[in-house]
Amino acid sequence: MADPLILGDGGNTVTVTASEVIGGAGGDWISLPETAANIVTVRAVETLIGGASTDYVGLAAGGRMIVAAVETLIGGAEGDWIDLGNRGNTITVAGLDTMIGGAGVDVVIDSGTNGGVVTIAALEAWLGGSGADWIFLGNRGNTITVLSVETLIGGTGIDVVGLHNNGNTMILAGVESLYGGAGADSVMLGARGATMLISGVDTVTGGAGAEHITLGGAHTTTISGIETLTGGGGADEVRLFGGSSSLVVRFVETLTGAASNDFVSIATASSLPMVVGQIETLIGSNGADSITLADLGNTIILAGIETLVGGTGLDRVSLGNRGNTIIVAAIETLVGGTGTDVVTLAVGGTTMAISAVETITGGSGVDFLTFAAAPLGTAGTTVTVSGVESLQGGSWADRVAFSGSAGITLWASSIDTLIGGTGNDQVTFGSQGNGTLLSSFETIIGGAGADSVVLQSSATVLVSGIETLIGGSGNDELTLTGGTTIFVDLVETIAGTTGNDQVTLNGRANTVTVSGIETLIGGALADVITLSGSGNALLVSMVDTLTGSANADTVTVWQSAIRFQGGAGGDSLTLDSGTTLNQVVFGTVDDGSAAATNSGYDSVQNFHASGDTIVLSGALRTALDANANNILGIATRAGGAVDLATDELVFLSGTLSSLTDANFAAFRTAIGNVTSAGNALVVVNSASQTGLYYVSVSAIGAVAAADVKLLAVIDGTGLATANFALG
Repeated sequence: MADPLILGDGGNTVTVTASEVIGGAGGDWISLPETAANIVTVRAVETLIGGASTDYVGLAAGGRMIVAAVETLIGGAEGDWIDLGNRGNTITVAGLDTMIGGAGVDVVIDSGTNGGVVTIAALEAWLGGSGADWIFLGNRGNTITVLSVETLIGGTGIDVVGLHNNGNTMILAGVESLYGGAGADSVMLGARGATMLISGVDTVTGGAGAEHITLGGAHTTTISGIETLTGGGGADEVRLFGGSSSLVVRFVETLTGAASNDFVSIATASSLPMVVGQIETLIGSNGADSITLADLGNTIILAGIETLVGGTGLDRVSLGNRGNTIIVAAIETLVGGTGTDVVTLAVGGTTMAISAVETITGGSGVDFLTFAAAPLGTAGTTVTVSGVESLQGGSWADRVAFSGSAGITLWASSIDTLIGGTGNDQVTFGSQGNGTLLSSFETIIGGAGADSVVLQSSATVLVSGIETLIGGSGNDELTLTGGTTIFVDLVETIAGTTGNDQVTLNGRANTVTVSGIETLIGGALADVITLSGSGNALLVSMVDTLTGSANADTVTVWQSAIRFQGGAGGDSLTLDSGTTLNQVVFGTVDDGSAAATNSGYDSVQNFHASGDTIVLSGALRTALDANANNILGIATRAGGAVDLATDELVFLSGTLSSLTDANFAAFRTAIGNVTSAGNALVVVNSASQTGLYYVSVSAIGAVAAADVKLLAVIDGTGLATANFALG
């Protein structure tokens, strides 16, 4: 074995070829020969300069030494501190405790297999060994590339760490910037917390402290246990993994949650939408946040998000309780919170289940909304809507009010309350049958099922295909279209159009003005009907009182008695042949033909002399009861014997050849000259009919045609005093 070179204590500068050098007490500077490779062991040497060849140096004892141009440096059992010279070094080391780089570019390769704890500073690269390497960065601040380091702890300075391209798995703490390489890099942050810029790192796992991470550049990063995440200038894709996460993010373009429950808050709104997938809770910032849900289907709680676009999967979104104003598209289910939620549907059309949302505005496409039923919806939905084309109610009581003046055309099913806007609104009901409280709709179209509509307040509405309609407290006007069979209650006006309309008055007593319908069936209580329009052809049953229009009406009564007053116009009344106790009312002297005119009178069929009554009321009664004693002066007279001073109801003897000839010639001949002036109702028979004439004569003598009006022609004869009454 070669003898060691032992240096004296005064300080030495020497070039050696010995295999072992032991320094003295002074500052020893050792240079290795340039001409050959050197293998040397040193101790207590302050400076060691390698030669041009490959130098292998072992440290025999602890201490601090300046090293330059040495290719391999092996530490001893004690604390070895190495300062690299300023010329730049590429050196393989093992067993060192501290290494400080010089002014040049220093690349250190750790060849140890057992791992170790090393403090380093001012190095440009550290390539770890096969053992578990624990590296401390010095406090001066470092910019370094590392590989195969298991634990890296930054110092108090600003540390910038780059990961080698071969891929790295490491624990990291106290580092301000971390740049991943081309390989797969996985970093776990220490427990002390971190504020760090990360770029190009594939997996980041937070520690027990609070981690605030900023992403540099565009990359796909998987994170866990991070408290704050800020994206960089590029397109950042972040995936959460591990247990539940509570994360604040900003400027991240894509965020995918883990299998656990992830809670994400957006710190700052971005000009670009963020794509989110498998996040359970997302809270928006104070700015305008735009979120796109990933295609894999999502169940998420949202709050403070202004724009939300669903993916191709099934997306179920719950809005937080703070109240939300949001634009949505391609969302399958939307559940509002306890606050006031205002939702606008994006263009293109939306099909969505909703619950507990207060205001919905449709987009330019066809929007179909379903109100969610239990267990998704825990109560009915009360919502203000505009621009929505279709509504499907749930199993609870849903109330929908439309806003705006544009007018809507709506398909609705199972909606309990519908309130139209100020425009011209139309609703068509679905086929399964509907029971709806309705207000401010101008057109109602029923479906294939049995539809029941209750009107609120006053309504003027066009109706088709509705089976039951109940009016509100105001004045309700219905127009029936297309032929309608309907039960109606508490409606004031009903008008038919084309088609055969059948109206049944339901329940309570109704007072209704009717026109243009073909069949009217009264209810169990007293119904009072007034006809209007240009003349009606009507079958009625169970109607208590019917007043004709100002024009000629044709009324047929079926299986019930009626009180009928035709009014103006030549009305045709056919009473039920098997029912008596009918009342035919004449209220004015004009309830029939004009004077000297053999048209415009009423025709009555099936009048029962044994039980029906002609009632004289109103102005006609006043004209006949000249002495105002409320008793008709009744007389049976032959021609020429009528005394109009006392006779108020006259049964004229004889039979006329015609009741309706020109100028009522047959009647005037039969009555002859009157013995006094006055007014009377004259009843006279033809062979098969009875005529009721109103006669008003101002002078004794012959009755002129202008003195006669024909009120009615009644089929059959045999009318008597009992058939007339004052009303």
